[in-house]
Amino acid sequence: MDKPKPGAMIPSTLFENALSSFTDAVILLGMDGNVQWMNSAAEQITGSSSTHAVGGPMAALFPANTPTNDAVTQAMETGLSVTDHDSVYVNRRMERLPVGVSVYPLAPEEGSKGAAVVIRDLTAFKAMERLAGAGERIEGLSTLAAGIAHEIKNPLGGIRGAAQLLRGEKGGARETAEYTGLIIREVDRINRLITDFIALNQPGDFPMEPLNLYPVLDDAISLLKPLMDQKDIRVLRVFDPSLPPVIGNGDRFRQIFLNIIKNAVEACENGGRVTVATSLAMSPPLSKVRGKKSRFALVEVADDGPGLDDETKWRLFTPFFSRKKQGSGLGLVMTLHLVQAHGGLLELDNRPHGPGAVASVYLPYAQD
Repeated sequence: MDKPKPGAMIPSTLFENALSSFTDAVILLGMDGNVQWMNSAAEQITGSSSTHAVGGPMAALFPANTPTNDAVTQAMETGLSVTDHDSVYVNRRMERLPVGVSVYPLAPEEGSKGAAVVIRDLTAFKAMERLAGAGERIEGLSTLAAGIAHEIKNPLGGIRGAAQLLRGEKGGARETAEYTGLIIREVDRINRLITDFIALNQPGDFPMEPLNLYPVLDDAISLLKPLMDQKDIRVLRVFDPSLPPVIGNGDRFRQIFLNIIKNAVEACENGGRVTVATSLAMSPPLSKVRGKKSRFALVEVADDGPGLDDETKWRLFTPFFSRKKQGSGLGLVMTLHLVQAHGGLLELDNRPHGPGAVASVYLPYAQD
């Protein structure tokens, strides 16, 4: 095949095919700011089809007085590129996506001048960034726990024993019995916190094997039946019968899903519904686990409660942060620690359609 001569135009079909293959959104604007072309990734991110967007004003995709519109306008007016501008893009589906926006003014050709807008969806990257930060917080917390936990547990045992002896004294005042009971309850509560601290410092070197997830999920649901009956919560199981065994430890898996399903039940109002669904992850957020290529099973636990507000989403996996009146703020931290120890990923977000939140657990599955 002959090489193109220097300065020769690349055939438009080849140019479009190349841009269409990009995973980033690419939108071409004319000098008047109207949309001239967009690839399929742009349709996905903006929620607008090229049929409706092409020929229309860019304001239909980037409304006025928004960061994205400002970046595009600035680049077109000054002729200077804008690269990797962090922003939050709200599409037609009203989804708020963290994005990186780059705008490249196009060289004038036959009196026209436009711009190429490239939008990169940073949702997965931001999620990984948050998890990395959570991992660092957990690591720091576990180091602290290792240093003080055992020093605290020993005197706690002595205090509890002394309180039990006082409560058992004959002829003790009623007030004394009440106070000693309070001491014992509070000592037990602190002891549970210390136990959780110690668990955070334990390495994830427990035995693993291929496991069927469904008995684990059924056990977790059964253990929570009294709480579900109390709130009249219904559980909908949407299980994929072809799901392969996942690699892990049965006891740890039970703890993971007991915590997650319990959170979902507590988030529901009386008469609510929790959905537990399994599937193969078609587009897992992680492509490599423990240095090798992996495939993932996905377990999603969704509730129909009020969902997560912005502050809660930002502070997820922060030790001691909890919206529950009696919450320690360590449940999700422990759950994340266990999921990561299995080479998996835990994500929490609001449901894309309808009220409530959804927890997504990605776990590597056994491969032939």
